[in-house]
Amino acid sequence: MSLPITAPTVARAAAQTSDVAIQLAQLSTERTFEIAAQPLTTALTLFGQQSGLQVTVHGTLPRDISAPAVRGTMTNAQALNRLLSGSGLIFVVEDETTVAIERPPEQDDDVLLLDPLVVEGRDREDPRGPVEGYRATRSVTGTRLDVLLDEQPLPIQVLPRDVIEDAGATRLDDIVRLSTSGAIGNSRGGTQEFFTIRGFDASVVRNGAGTFGLAQQTDTANVERVEVLRGPGSALYGEGAPGGVINVITKRPDDSFFVEASSEASSLIRLRQELDVNLPLEETWDLNARVVGALEGTDSFRFRDDYDETFAEDRQFLAPSLSFSPTPTTDVLVSGEYLRSSDVFDRGVPLNDDGSLAADVDDFFGDPDVGNIESETLGAQLEVAQEITDGLSLRLFGSAVRNDFEGLSLEPNVVSPLNLDAATAAALGLPGPLVAGDTILRIIRNRDLRREVYSFQSDLNGSVSFGPVTQDLLFPSSISRWRLMPRSSPQTHFWVPTRSLRTRPGPQAR
Repeated sequence: MSLPITAPTVARAAAQTSDVAIQLAQLSTERTFEIAAQPLTTALTLFGQQSGLQVTVHGTLPRDISAPAVRGTMTNAQALNRLLSGSGLIFVVEDETTVAIERPPEQDDDVLLLDPLVVEGRDREDPRGPVEGYRATRSVTGTRLDVLLDEQPLPIQVLPRDVIEDAGATRLDDIVRLSTSGAIGNSRGGTQEFFTIRGFDASVVRNGAGTFGLAQQTDTANVERVEVLRGPGSALYGEGAPGGVINVITKRPDDSFFVEASSEASSLIRLRQELDVNLPLEETWDLNARVVGALEGTDSFRFRDDYDETFAEDRQFLAPSLSFSPTPTTDVLVSGEYLRSSDVFDRGVPLNDDGSLAADVDDFFGDPDVGNIESETLGAQLEVAQEITDGLSLRLFGSAVRNDFEGLSLEPNVVSPLNLDAATAAALGLPGPLVAGDTILRIIRNRDLRREVYSFQSDLNGSVSFGPVTQDLLFPSSISRWRLMPRSSPQTHFWVPTRSLRTRPGPQAR
């Protein structure tokens, strides 16, 4: 992004060097601005209050000139250039604390028109927003404060959107595999998400809100960045997982219009479509909306021959969000997510006593007639950020998630260690006959439950200075409620007919 500094556009040749030096020293100061779209006269008043500069006007300004919204952390020069863009006005630096707004004078023989001075730069990275490229510079996961990664006292790895897209990741476990320390835990047959860090359980939080073992699936269509914190930092989020924290930060609306669509097909009979639409709705309140959606159908080399349907698994995902600023110092974000998935329960291939595989890796021991695990997740989040005074801010965050999880699973349980004829096996309550090392017993489990998580957080953030040292202070608080509501017997067990390990199981070999 190029930000032209046109002041002083007009200067005497003898004063050119000193004017530019003063300008660069004064206008390069970086501050946080919250100026809504409004008439230029009132916008300049707010700019003076927030920049610490005195703003004067040479002549009169037409009252019909409007200024665009200016929000975020940037230099004084960047903010003032944005306010004056399209107005035909320029600013000049009069002294170390004063800038003047005026119309460009007409050129005459006694005036030298200087070329514009162009400063190349970029906006300060939002720790909850997108990252330019692969390398993030800021994070909020380690301390719940906006801190440079180079200044973080804890080991944090940030996996931004570009990494997610280039890796073709569509699940959270795809992203965690890209980290240097995260590993996949017990995924309940590929139907839920559990992770470990450094060999210990890890907490998964969404925008800082704890899920408390909910383990609902995550679709990456709405993921902006994933931050992996190693160590017992989960205490900051009200959880006690000793391994670390995986913070999933979702996409947010912005003030630009765009539509992005993608479609993906693979050799494993997988088809996926994504849509991302962002709409700026109103300038005064900086009202913006965003809708992200995804449809997917998948199969697997393990069970593609067992199912007659085109896709053995499918999912539908929708995530709307709305942001607005009712006052120049208040930002509000409302977001929601809906995910419905139908997954084949597949724990993989059983092991022999010596740890070797008891069957080929493409042998599937489930049964299409048993059906899939059906999961439906509905979540909503509300975030309010309020700047109380210069250097003191308050963030309020509420989250509610409900997950319905139901279905039967047919799972391999144990490879028979004994030879039993049909009569002996029946007397023991087992299907038979059993052949030692060559017959697997399977078990059916029934799951039908609802899980709910409600959480609320507040972060009061300020800073104090002791001479040349400035200290950031955080006063966090959080409260959460987790409910597990089984709607039937959590686990109904019974043995089902065995399968020989010597033939590839299929729909007819039951």
